[in-house]
Amino acid sequence: MPVTSTQIMVTKQMSTKDFSRCRVSGREEHIESLHKIYNFVCQGLGRRVDQRQEETSVAIIGGSSGTGKSTLIKQFHDDLREKSQLPEGPCMPFFIQGKFDELVGADPFSAIVQAFSSFAEDIMQRDTEELERIRSCIQKQLGAEAALLTSVVPLLKVVIDCEDESVMNGSKENAMNKLKYIFHTFVGAVSTAQQPVIMFLDDLQWCDLASLDLILALLTGLDMKYFMFIGCYRSDEVEPDGDLLRCFEVVTTIQPMARIEVTNLSKDKLNLLLLHTLYREDEGGIMELTEVIYKKTSGNIFHSIQILEELQRKKRVTFSPETSQWEWDLDDKTTVKLLSDSVVEAVMGKISHKRPDLQCVLVLAAHTRSGIDVDTLCQLTVVNGRFIPREELLPMLGSAVADGLLVSTVGSRTYRFAHDRIQEAGEYEVSACARRVSTFVLTV
Repeated sequence: MPVTSTQIMVTKQMSTKDFSRCRVSGREEHIESLHKIYNFVCQGLGRRVDQRQEETSVAIIGGSSGTGKSTLIKQFHDDLREKSQLPEGPCMPFFIQGKFDELVGADPFSAIVQAFSSFAEDIMQRDTEELERIRSCIQKQLGAEAALLTSVVPLLKVVIDCEDESVMNGSKENAMNKLKYIFHTFVGAVSTAQQPVIMFLDDLQWCDLASLDLILALLTGLDMKYFMFIGCYRSDEVEPDGDLLRCFEVVTTIQPMARIEVTNLSKDKLNLLLLHTLYREDEGGIMELTEVIYKKTSGNIFHSIQILEELQRKKRVTFSPETSQWEWDLDDKTTVKLLSDSVVEAVMGKISHKRPDLQCVLVLAAHTRSGIDVDTLCQLTVVNGRFIPREELLPMLGSAVADGLLVSTVGSRTYRFAHDRIQEAGEYEVSACARRVSTFVLTV
């Protein structure tokens, strides 16, 4: 029976499928824990110094790199957005997020600035009436002291109507205390029963001391009724007596914390993940593929997805127009030799299949920080002796987002790597283009 044009179109669409966007199975209990915390926050019961208190507004998620911590938060966020789009559904909370960066670990408040900048970008998408309401609440609570906030987070100037004045006069200790008070008051002003605030900070293992101090102030304030905090960190990369865990101990003197440890998937749960990702229904029929991937990754989610994509690039996993389903051709001896030895090597293989100018952009971005804005990339990226203009760069970045290499919030001017391992792969990329860009980065 001949293949129809519709089958060809579907095959083309499926063959370019981004497996990294699949919903992870086997994390239902963790997702439910996050929803339970959010529901408590929505009730506005606040925090109290009470040893019998079991409810919390804080979730701390630990686990090794690639186990799916950030993916877990994305699924929670997607659930909230889906509910908010229902008829008469609840309002979508302010979801502000930032990520600490190993390359700029000494940069004070880097992730917190990202988080509140994302809030400003969200507000800029709102109508004038909403913007004025929020601006009025902030002005009422902070007055002229709001200038301190805009000196730390310049993007908030679109929300806070105040003159940029010198507000850091006095001792360093007094300035820090005032800053903690301002951030605390600001969050209290913008978080409401109708629209709580959820702050998500990723990679807390690279958090600087000043940021920890500020986070502690937000998490120990007893009057923070509609504020939820989610923090992710690599639990195998922190010292037992380090600053981060000591910060957690202080928080528990005010309120309990939900501690979630995310581990690698078992073989059965990885099998279920592949089943959903490849739209198959026969659990037993997919086990051959699961065995090959699990042997290489031990159930690490990010590594497993990279291996699945590598098998697709090497035509060992293909979408058949005749059967309208994913199929695979796995010879144990040759397949193992085809696969990369490490997750970074697998991602490097993915990057190397992209167009040369996009490779250059990714390598350049990898040598800066996890998040970089479009204007900065335009000023830094040189390919074949010329700067890449914005109108050419944006489609390239869009294709990298579609391929699961970068992520960007709608309306945002900043892109960041979808995973640290992708940035690491960009740093190790050794093509001629990468060497030229690396040299350029070091000389700017």
